[in-house]
Amino acid sequence: MLLNTEELVKICRKWQNCLGLQHWDIQLRVCRKKEMYTGGDAEVLHKPNILSAVIQILDPQDYEDAFIAQNIEQSIIHELLHIPLNMFCKPEDGSVESVLMEQHIESLSRALLYLDKK
Repeated sequence: MLLNTEELVKICRKWQNCLGLQHWDIQLRVCRKKEMYTGGDAEVLHKPNILSAVIQILDPQDYEDAFIAQNIEQSIIHELLHIPLNMFCKPEDGSVESVLMEQHIESLSRALLYLDKK
């Protein structure tokens, strides 16, 4: 289910505050699959030197995973977690380090969402 812009912004601001990223200018975009760079269900493009980022979320009509439902809030949390971590290191795509970092960020985003819903 696609959330409206106001709902997306509310979710993003909530998690920006929780993660200490409230000083960042973060925009949200819902994108079709062909507009995404990574082929995932969300991605973040950021410019740390000016504290600015765009989180692109895959349009639900292009979401194709039959086993795991799209969770836009978790995707936003996941991408927000990338912002500070990518300032320290940005492993090469497909490397063991990149896969491990993605798995860790995914675990963290799930845990944060789980704790928030309790």
